[in-house]
Amino acid sequence: MGRRKYRLNMPFWRIGEAEHWYADQAARGWILKKRGAWLTRFDQGAPQRLCYRIELAEENESFAEQKALYEQAGWRWIAGREMIQIFAAPEGTGEIYTDCYEQAWTMKRLRASCWRCLDTTLFLAVGLLPLALWRGGIPWLSLWAQGLLMLLLLLGPLYLTGLIEAALGFWSAWQLKRRLRSGRPIDHSAPYRGVRRARAALCAIGAASVLVGAALGLAMWRLSGESPLPEQDAPVVLLMQLEGPDYRRSPVEDALAVADHTLERTWSPFAIGYTSRETGEAGAWIIQRALYTDFPQWGGQLAREMIPQYAIGPETDFTPMEETALSLCLYRQDGPLLEMAAALRGNAIFVSYWGEATPQEMARAAEAAMETWDKVR
Repeated sequence: MGRRKYRLNMPFWRIGEAEHWYADQAARGWILKKRGAWLTRFDQGAPQRLCYRIELAEENESFAEQKALYEQAGWRWIAGREMIQIFAAPEGTGEIYTDCYEQAWTMKRLRASCWRCLDTTLFLAVGLLPLALWRGGIPWLSLWAQGLLMLLLLLGPLYLTGLIEAALGFWSAWQLKRRLRSGRPIDHSAPYRGVRRARAALCAIGAASVLVGAALGLAMWRLSGESPLPEQDAPVVLLMQLEGPDYRRSPVEDALAVADHTLERTWSPFAIGYTSRETGEAGAWIIQRALYTDFPQWGGQLAREMIPQYAIGPETDFTPMEETALSLCLYRQDGPLLEMAAALRGNAIFVSYWGEATPQEMARAAEAAMETWDKVR
């Protein structure tokens, strides 16, 4: 079996450049054999002086008749995918199209295909834009906690490269149609090297975004996990800080299903998150979510965003606590149920607690937990 090589496809709207590229490869002994979704295959053979022409047609019954007519005229079908059909003939063979205006009519298919790509990419980009601008422009940490930041990080560059390619394709197809309708034929020897370099750069950006997304996913998996809740120096509030020296944790088998003395850690490029559950023997329990960042201006906003996400009671029932060292402290108390959203610098914590501790005691414990994390991280 002879040697073969694979190269990135030329953009399907660059018809003259692709035809020139195929002919140049054939002159060097690399004969076009197949055009795939992303790659074009060339097989090594004797150098040949061939002309290539691209026809825009779907592979159906009418195309079979069209292909037979072309072959009678000396043009052999080489490869095709979707609406791109490639024919080759020795140099000097008569042209497939002699009427530029007739060929311009076939460009409608090219423009329609480019428009579909542009329309879909714009729809997805516009759909993701509100996520990037949601709630004051800094929702990323909350989105990450819901698994959406990875989607933005991974798909953002892909959507950008897709949008650029679709826009370039639509513009090029429109220009090509104008050229043909003015009576000027397609330039079958159009320079192709710059086009190929630009396509390679866009594909490299897309591939890099996939690699970055994969690396982030691996880091998230490696740096996240669940462990037993520590007895002290935890990055969350412990019941022992609220219930006093006589406090005892309930045995795990007797604990509530939602409070089994665990500490779950999650990681993102911008924040480390903790979720804890703990139950005491006297019936006290605490469930909380903490986010720790290096961005001091984010703490208060994150604490406010936690209220609609995690609070049992309505958001309007939360009142501010004035005399505290915390950057922000909002709480709601309903009998033994106490809920609190607190922030210190770039850190935020939300606590749901059932017990006898006061809001002031909870605020001091939340401050101690965030200070502890700053020291031990």
